[in-house]
Amino acid sequence: MFEEHLQHLAERLARDLHRSVIIDDAALRPLAVSPQTGRLDPSRVEAVLQRGTSARLRRRLTEHGVFAAHEPVPIPGDPGRAILPRLCLPLRDGDQLLGFLWLIDEPALTAGQIAQAQAAAAQAAHLMAQRVIRADGQFAVLSDLADGLLDDREEVRQEAAAMLAGQEALTGPPPWAVAVIRLAGPAGPEPASGRGRTTGAAATLRRAAANLRRSAIVSCFLGAVAIAVSAVLGHPLMGVFGCIGLALGAGNNWMLQRSVIEYGNNAATGRVKFRRGVMGRLSAVTIVAIGIGLLVRPDGLGVFAGLALFQILMLVGAAVPIFRSLRPS
Repeated sequence: MFEEHLQHLAERLARDLHRSVIIDDAALRPLAVSPQTGRLDPSRVEAVLQRGTSARLRRRLTEHGVFAAHEPVPIPGDPGRAILPRLCLPLRDGDQLLGFLWLIDEPALTAGQIAQAQAAAAQAAHLMAQRVIRADGQFAVLSDLADGLLDDREEVRQEAAAMLAGQEALTGPPPWAVAVIRLAGPAGPEPASGRGRTTGAAATLRRAAANLRRSAIVSCFLGAVAIAVSAVLGHPLMGVFGCIGLALGAGNNWMLQRSVIEYGNNAATGRVKFRRGVMGRLSAVTIVAIGIGLLVRPDGLGVFAGLALFQILMLVGAAVPIFRSLRPS
């Protein structure tokens, strides 16, 4: 159903603009391709036939900033290689890059045509965001059922197999098969249960986001208490700076989670870029904290207390579910 809706959207826009349309995912793999009308170039033909984008073209698009863009990006042509100019419309759900809508920009698109393309891109982004939500839920269900296949109890394995066979993700062409591999060796005795062996990436991200929300809510309460206590002790600014430290810790963790999602979804985000982002944010938070601590002494030291307290809240929030899962039932 998703593919049909996206294909219909691409074909309708192609008819209206009298030029071909391609909708890619975030890794530049075509999801919907309209009939090729209007002017074409070797890059467009290659994308359609190879169902992907060459490394050379990917580098060129990276140089033009399409992977970080939130607005339409014009890509100039290259007459020496017979490459026509393009208009790239990023498809996003907030900060998450979902894909791209591509148009040949020759003859040049009018302002009205660009507005029409932006409206179609918004519809495509909505469809793709809904697919991501459904895929996350489906992955979590399949992960739990795959855990059931590893259980020592025969009735649990049979029930998990029956439910797994009925999942929508495993129906239709091509034929699907599920292989469950249990490694045997001298590594030690097998756990009594196979629960928890399969970890869903989507579930992990949801747990991390929930932990951040809980820590932020607790931080609001602790910040108010800190201001009240420090005011009684004659240092109200120390409580205020403690709240700033809590906010810096929450903001840094939120941006880290967004960076992890971007790293997983965006093929152009390499490890070096990811590490630089993490170190850059940590450096910025450290500089701000040290600056406040030196300029506003002694109350500015509350920033460090706030940062440390937020990290403790995050660690406790992550550790408690693990301890609960290890507790015998």
